[in-house]
Amino acid sequence: MVRNVRIDANEHALEADLFVLDMKDFDIILGMDRLSKYGADIKCHERKVILHTPSENETTFYGVESRTLP
Repeated sequence: MVRNVRIDANEHALEADLFVLDMKDFDIILGMDRLSKYGADIKCHERKVILHTPSENETTFYGVESRTLP
């Protein structure tokens, strides 16, 4: 585990403890503890996740495309 990693996302800084995994399809996976800490609003139909930073700003992440697994 790598602790207290600074994640720069859309001009906002977030912190998380990360596990390094051998995966190619994802850059980062945030768990429920981190999503809860940042008051995440997950809007599946709109393919976006909104995080609220400690400084009361919000940043939005958009999904790109979905793939079917083999």
